[in-house]
Amino acid sequence: MKMKIKLVRGRAGKTKRQLATLDSLGLNKPGKEVEKELNDSINGMINKVKHLVEIEEIEEWGGKSNVNEYRRSQTHTRFKI
Repeated sequence: MKMKIKLVRGRAGKTKRQLATLDSLGLNKPGKEVEKELNDSINGMINKVKHLVEIEEIEEWGGKSNVNEYRRSQTHTRFKI
């Protein structure tokens, strides 16, 4: 499962340990977003800086056919063929 992680609070005044964790996640500026595959180590890093970040799950399509099905379901009803 992929997660989108966004740094929403600044890095100023944080401990060395929190800064190192943010560096490991690739979050060097407020507003920066990264996508990471969720595993035990990433989950632990997120827990250490959870008060500084927002986490959002990314839906995985699983292939081209699922994308096409989604697009068909999102078309306007008056333009359906």
